[in-house]
Amino acid sequence: MSAPTEAPPRGFATLLVLTMGAGPLALYAITALSPLLVHDLGLSRASLGALAGAAFLVAAVCAVLGGSLADRVPERLVTAFVLVGGGVALGLVTVASGLGWLLAAVVVSGAAQSLSNPVTNRLVSAHVPPERLGLLVGVKQSGVQLGQLAAGAALPGLAALAGWRTATACTAVVATSGLLLVRRAVPGRVVSATGASRGGRARIPADVWWLLGYTVLTASALQATNVYLPLFAHDSLGIGVAVAGATAAVAGGAGVVARIGWSRVAGGSDGQRPLLIGLASAAAGGALLLVAAERLGLAWLVWPAALVHGATALGSNAVVMLAVVRRARGGAVGGASAVLAFGLYAGFATGPAVFGQAVDGSVHFAPAWAVVAAVYLAAALVVAVWARVARSTP
Repeated sequence: MSAPTEAPPRGFATLLVLTMGAGPLALYAITALSPLLVHDLGLSRASLGALAGAAFLVAAVCAVLGGSLADRVPERLVTAFVLVGGGVALGLVTVASGLGWLLAAVVVSGAAQSLSNPVTNRLVSAHVPPERLGLLVGVKQSGVQLGQLAAGAALPGLAALAGWRTATACTAVVATSGLLLVRRAVPGRVVSATGASRGGRARIPADVWWLLGYTVLTASALQATNVYLPLFAHDSLGIGVAVAGATAAVAGGAGVVARIGWSRVAGGSDGQRPLLIGLASAAAGGALLLVAAERLGLAWLVWPAALVHGATALGSNAVVMLAVVRRARGGAVGGASAVLAFGLYAGFATGPAVFGQAVDGSVHFAPAWAVVAAVYLAAALVVAVWARVARSTP
């Protein structure tokens, strides 16, 4: 597959952002509104973590079973599936009367978001000139954090005014807007991948497997933080519901800027490893700030911790996706992205579930935050070993 030379269609970047944001938006709504949902629907802390775990377990399984569809099925169809699935998941949250409804919502959300990275990476690889890859990958990956920012900033306040059901119903505009753009912004053709289009399986570059190890570890730590940060701020630090929800907005806002900024910094194909080590190490420092916030009774530390979380852990995903697009370009980008999507969602499923069990029934979150910091350091170690192996390989 030759590199594209023409500019992508009008509305292309906007569609990428909406496609990335639509899938996980239902879960971000549940997280931002968690203090209200725990009260109104009788949820436990553990069940909140289990919902996140279920969403990402479904996403991991679907990434394995269907991730390579992005290399074979018309791109419009896959994109529309992601957007419709995100809208249906939000509808199920809106009408939820108990845990079962929320479980159905996160299952649909997981299935939708399993294809968001493969199809958007495929679109970027097929329709974006090489010199614009860093910027467009960062922009598209910011869609996830824009969804988190919008959920954390708007939904708690809207829920206070009109109820949480009205708040979640309003978020359907994301999926609707994306669907309106699909026909215009995505060319109506399949861009075939070498090998994949002939029914074979294109070779996954060795670097992708190192990225997989890093992704599993960072994903488990960052999603545990995403899910439990507002509840921690409310239950352990005594911050009000609306303000506690704003911690997700702060992290999401920092993540938007970080994903665009770090992907541009990472520009060169060999420039991602030291950056990934630095981001994981700094993310560990952010988790330790949360330990200090509880141990020292300094509630204000949750805000710099949320900023560090967004700027490092959330920002690192864009660097990973840029690395896979560069390394798999000319082959099955969707299939290689599906490998990382599996690792991403497997980590997302594991982290909140384990964290939830650790803090359920306890007034202390600090030991769990310390484990989160250790997981980030393990991710940095994986990339350090990868860099050493790469230097020693002829």
